[in-house]
Amino acid sequence: MIPDFFCRGWNAVRVRFWSIGYKKRIVLQGGIVICIALALFLVWTSLFADLADLDITQKLEGNGSTIWDKWVEERGLKSIGDIWDGCDPSKPRKKIGKVVIHYDSKLKRVIATAVSNFTAKVSLHGGAVHILAKFRGHTLYDVEHDICKLDAESFSCPMHKGQKVYVHEAIKLPKMIPRGEYYASAKLLNEKEECLGMTESDIIL
Repeated sequence: MIPDFFCRGWNAVRVRFWSIGYKKRIVLQGGIVICIALALFLVWTSLFADLADLDITQKLEGNGSTIWDKWVEERGLKSIGDIWDGCDPSKPRKKIGKVVIHYDSKLKRVIATAVSNFTAKVSLHGGAVHILAKFRGHTLYDVEHDICKLDAESFSCPMHKGQKVYVHEAIKLPKMIPRGEYYASAKLLNEKEECLGMTESDIIL
């Protein structure tokens, strides 16, 4: 009974559609296509965020009391992370840099830049950068890279205790990414696994 009911209903709709005239059918079809496209656009924008809009909330905002927080505020930059001189958040540590984000209209890409300057507390003749990335609590990336083989522009191996280090590293980001909470960290460790610094970002899109 139910299949017969739907078949009769579909046949009635089809007959009526073909009886309304060619121009009206074109208009109706165009309206349906526009509605579908609009629905898909709304679904897309609800699931994905455009990083170029820079509509990003840093979960733990700076309180403006450090030199680096003031540096970001005075230049009208958008912060997405902090750089620390220690890797253990449960112990006292000093903020030694920021990670900022901007949209490059010429390249048409979103660029994140790590900016820092600090004095190395220990020497480094080898070691690793331990990178961790999570999305909504799920680990996406957990890898260690040889620090001496990194293709970095502003720092290199070796480093000596007391050395002044100036970091300015940019990375291109995808323009559209899924909405949600992201956590990322990068720990710089020497061959003795002593921490020279840590980048930490916890943002909500």
